[in-house]
Amino acid sequence: MSVSSFEILPDDILYEIFGYLSPVDVLRSFFSLTKRLSNMIINEYLW
Repeated sequence: MSVSSFEILPDDILYEIFGYLSPVDVLRSFFSLTKRLSNMIINEYLW
């Protein structure tokens, strides 16, 4: 299985990218892509 460049970005960079989007856009665009992204989104947006 190959890994995309996006998947190797550190969490801090991904959170920075998410910051430019609305929570709804983040959920729609990233939530079901990978388990890591789903966990990051849940942890970030539930508090």
